[in-house]
Amino acid sequence: QPFFTLDDTSSGLPPGSSVADSLASYRATHARQQNNFIVYNCGSFSDIPMDALIVDILFDYEISTVTTMQPKHLLPDLKKQIMDDLANSLGCKSSARRYLRRTSQDEILLGLISSEGSDVIDGKKGSCSGSVGPEETCVPVIGHLAAFILHNASVQSVLATKKVILGNIQDGIDSNIY
Repeated sequence: QPFFTLDDTSSGLPPGSSVADSLASYRATHARQQNNFIVYNCGSFSDIPMDALIVDILFDYEISTVTTMQPKHLLPDLKKQIMDDLANSLGCKSSARRYLRRTSQDEILLGLISSEGSDVIDGKKGSCSGSVGPEETCVPVIGHLAAFILHNASVQSVLATKKVILGNIQDGIDSNIY
């Protein structure tokens, strides 16, 4: 099983390459995959309003796996697992239509969106924190998703919601869910 760690101090991406930029006009209902997008609606919101804020969330993590596996092939399934767990923990509607545990700060989170190819291996900007065995390899990955937030949310609420999202991802990594 691959080993993951998280660092939310990821470097920014070049302008025009963010999830928010590429998804600004995309709106969806319930968790579904369409055009390689993974989308969830959160709380009581069945549709994401056109005036919603889109907040890019970047995070660094690492994958350690046996040398015979190619880590890039693990990323699409891993991203889906991360997004499913995040939706589960934040009370977002998944394809099973369950209302789940934890909600965002001030209930301003309208939805989450990512795409299958948004997490990328990046050995130039990141590095692995620990050593691996002789038959293992470790690769740094930059994770990427976007959160839809109520348009009139305060800066403090947006930052608190981002912290909750990153905390949920860290919890999944720490408990070896992924």
